[in-house]
Amino acid sequence: MTAGLYNFTCVKGSALAVVLNIQSVDTSVANLSSWNSRMQVRSTVSDTSTIIELTNSNGRLVHNNANGTITVTLTSAETNALSSGGVYDLELYDSNTVLRLIQGNFNLVTS
Repeated sequence: MTAGLYNFTCVKGSALAVVLNIQSVDTSVANLSSWNSRMQVRSTVSDTSTIIELTNSNGRLVHNNANGTITVTLTSAETNALSSGGVYDLELYDSNTVLRLIQGNFNLVTS
């Protein structure tokens, strides 16, 4: 499966909340209950260090299993601490499988 393309625009110093609708192959609402999610923002695709990591474990990716959504959340303090944007990918994973859902630019702008 090829990852979809989505470019985030994040305003430095402002809270970020973006709701992503996740669908199964048959376009029904995805069941996220057995999955974890992670999103890493890096300066470049080949960079090994991350600018920021968002996961469902650290509360920055919030699953709504009933609606099949993942909400990407950063507080205003977290966005204010960012010094640059970069590129990202968002994945679902369990102990056996990794599914790359979307990728793109993570643009950091000043208000």
